[in-house]
Amino acid sequence: DGNKGDVFNWIAHRENLDIQTDFPQILKIAADYAGVKINDSYQSTDNKELLTLNTAIALFYHSQLTDEIRNHITEKWGITNKTIDDIKIGFAPMEDSLLNETEGAFEPDLLKSSGLMIDTGFGVKDFFKGRIVFPYWKGNHVVYFIGRKCEHTPDTKYEQAKYKKQIVHSDKKKYVSEAVNNSYFYGENSLKGAEHCLITEGVTDCIMAMQNDIPCISPVTVRFRKEDYDKMYSLVKRLDTVYICNDSE
Repeated sequence: DGNKGDVFNWIAHRENLDIQTDFPQILKIAADYAGVKINDSYQSTDNKELLTLNTAIALFYHSQLTDEIRNHITEKWGITNKTIDDIKIGFAPMEDSLLNETEGAFEPDLLKSSGLMIDTGFGVKDFFKGRIVFPYWKGNHVVYFIGRKCEHTPDTKYEQAKYKKQIVHSDKKKYVSEAVNNSYFYGENSLKGAEHCLITEGVTDCIMAMQNDIPCISPVTVRFRKEDYDKMYSLVKRLDTVYICNDSE
């Protein structure tokens, strides 16, 4: 089709995969074609363990939903209970609970490195508290979280933002694994096999589109960052049509 690249780019294009975030899967497909056996050393132990941890925590948050919060989600955004259950929208309790809930299943150091805990200098605490939590799915694993403020969110200066994003590795947060990153778009799974897609400004709009069988992606925040452009293009370049739907303002 006139595009340039190597065999890995070709596999990514054909399978609707991203050359950066999906490279382990692309490498396995290439190895299968070549009849070569590879081990899993190309995918870091940190990343595998974090994917398992993220998915387990998503299920825990989902189990914390009350009928009141479910009704709030439906009334505010139109998201049905079926969708809530399908994509495991959850609620982060107001008390610190992750260490207790994962005791014996995951090492405390892994949890601290996940970006779901914050080192306050006076101890490690849950990062999300009293928030509706939206997990980002990639394949069959949760790769990222974002928390939405609601009436149960503590009224403190640290909780003023409408949305809080899972912590990523930085010079100030060196205890967070470098495998944690916010390069994912919400709804990436919905583009598999799609011929068109919608790009929305927010997560809840994206969910509503997918609820109505419309393939859709949305940035983690209200806009795509410059460093996201190449990935966004790689996801949508084979599609016939891309519709961009911004909020009214």
